[in-house]
Amino acid sequence: MQLDSSDIIELNIGGTHNVTTSRSTLTKYHTSLLATMFSSFNKLSILKDKIFIDRDGEPFCKMISYLRSGLMPIFSSKAQEQAFRDELEFWQIPLGQPGKLLITVEFENESQMANQFDDQWCASTLHLENDNRTIIKQGPTHGIVFLKVPLSDLNPYVSFKVTISTPARMKSNLFIGLVDRTGYIPEHLGNHNTKA
Repeated sequence: MQLDSSDIIELNIGGTHNVTTSRSTLTKYHTSLLATMFSSFNKLSILKDKIFIDRDGEPFCKMISYLRSGLMPIFSSKAQEQAFRDELEFWQIPLGQPGKLLITVEFENESQMANQFDDQWCASTLHLENDNRTIIKQGPTHGIVFLKVPLSDLNPYVSFKVTISTPARMKSNLFIGLVDRTGYIPEHLGNHNTKA
């Protein structure tokens, strides 16, 4: 596809990173702030012939890479990954692309903090957020995570909020139920500690 010169955009990110990209990449998600920003050049700041965006360069560049490829960038630390996720959130860009399953499970009630997920009993195919109350699953590979506190007479239930973002043509399963943990050891889950 041949692009018109007006579709090639030069960016200066925070004075530290220069990025050359296309308008179609920046407006990939039509409801995002990034798409809104580049629907018109009327209000954009220009610095040395480049559009200036006052954001941290590294997470912004990783976001551009994500918009181009639809693939999660490689991170060298949890802090770097969190900065990327914060950048997506700032620009209101959803995490989840065709071919990937994104499931977020979180507790509905703050009083249920005792029912956090156990980071020692979380499959490596799942990403457990630092609050131990949110799981993100990407891709079709199955994984199991256990609660820290088992259900009992004193702790008889837990409520979940489940969000699934996936193309309609992709099929996947989500099971929430009771499992006897005594039949497992952490190694059965491909265990790793997901917290920084």
